[in-house]
Amino acid sequence: MHVYGRFNPRFRINNNAFLQYIFAIEQMHNELGTTRYLEPLFSRRSEKAITNKLIFTYAFNNKLNATLNARHYWKTVNHTSFYELMSNGILATSDNSGDNQNYNIWTLYANIAWEYRPGSTLSIVWQNILEADNDEIETIFFNNVNDFIENTPTNLFSIKFTSYLDYSTIFNKSKK
Repeated sequence: MHVYGRFNPRFRINNNAFLQYIFAIEQMHNELGTTRYLEPLFSRRSEKAITNKLIFTYAFNNKLNATLNARHYWKTVNHTSFYELMSNGILATSDNSGDNQNYNIWTLYANIAWEYRPGSTLSIVWQNILEADNDEIETIFFNNVNDFIENTPTNLFSIKFTSYLDYSTIFNKSKK
């Protein structure tokens, strides 16, 4: 059984600012999949994923805008029974077991984009990533977040410069 729900309100604060919140929950029961570390071990399991995302966009003008995007994704996998793939292609009940999974990822993304000429942009991006994957399933959301925040984040910074060259204007100027 697969159940999915999403709540996505959007708020226009003023002519320049826009705020969007996304909450999504997905539950799957009695699913068949593989375990993380023991191959080819299959399992019957229940999965649950929760996504919280907040996006803020501010347009300074029609050429310059900034976006701040914060996202937390939490997925748990709880195995109930295990199966091995036999040489004849049949799944047989197994005495082996696999670890449950508690996966968290937090991303904070900030972007400033400037279109300095038509088709040409300069983007400055900073991304902060915090990730944890273990086999201890926490059922209470805030306890899970408290344990998760203790990990070390990864920071990425990039600058992207794209320029549109109009060869027809370059060659026309050189002929004059």
